[in-house]
Amino acid sequence: MRSLFAVFSIIDLLETDCHKALDFPLDDYEDALLVVCGNRIGVDYIITRDEEFLDKAKPPVSVISPVDFVNSNKMKKL
Repeated sequence: MRSLFAVFSIIDLLETDCHKALDFPLDDYEDALLVVCGNRIGVDYIITRDEEFLDKAKPPVSVISPVDFVNSNKMKKL
């Protein structure tokens, strides 16, 4: 698990994120939190296996599956 922290960032959740997520155009509040937090810190991608999130995700943050991430050139840049 520690080796993942060398590649991926864990971010903090702020109260303002919680409020913004309520107004974000996603039905799933937890998914909206991910997008709002990711946008706040400028992440390149949210990597998830949540099929509904992958199908419904909207910009400003790109959402991709782990398989797509590993098979893409994005992983090579790390």
